[in-house]
Amino acid sequence: MASIKQKTNKIIEILQDTYTLNPKRAEISAKADGWEIEMQKFLDEKIYFDEAVGIARKLGEEAGFRISSSTLWPAPVNGIPRRLIIKPTGSFKIKDILDKLSRQDSLAEKVQKLTCIRQPDTKRYLIIVNNVAEKAIEVDGAQPTWELLLKIADGEHIKMHTQYKSAIDYLNNNKNNKIYTKTGLALSKILRVSGSEVLANIPITTQSQKARATRLNKLKAT
Repeated sequence: MASIKQKTNKIIEILQDTYTLNPKRAEISAKADGWEIEMQKFLDEKIYFDEAVGIARKLGEEAGFRISSSTLWPAPVNGIPRRLIIKPTGSFKIKDILDKLSRQDSLAEKVQKLTCIRQPDTKRYLIIVNNVAEKAIEVDGAQPTWELLLKIADGEHIKMHTQYKSAIDYLNNNKNNKIYTKTGLALSKILRVSGSEVLANIPITTQSQKARATRLNKLKAT
């Protein structure tokens, strides 16, 4: 079951994706009766009406908009409105709201730490995100992105080169990256470039399989 933070991240993502489809219409609607979001988009993510309204209302308090629901047209189904309406407060535009939401660290849980665990006789390895040992993610160390991440975890000094640009961008900005799809965490700055060197922006370390097994056994015992 998704956590409140994961659902919050998903609602922000739905708003951003919907806006991207037709920014002009969103801004015009917001100035008139309000920007309407189909409730079905939330239901498709197993975020139900009361949850969607509650989370959206909290987001509105942070980012500057009011939330309501459409009960006129189309007609509610089983008493549930089919559209959520967002109305900016003051002179805010929808773009301003979405920009603010994307910068709100408090609204979205991010990647705080990565631990890499090598597998015997293969270049594939496991990644533990934020110390959640029981939900390790397997990646292919032969691929440039994961090869670079493992080198950083090993403490290698990596000089910045154009070949690393796509790998850094994938780790920091691609929501289809396993680190995000498997955890529900928000996009996070994992690597950074300082001067001519590629550096970890968060703690990135390695761990032995034995240490992970010990950790899992302790979790099972609790």
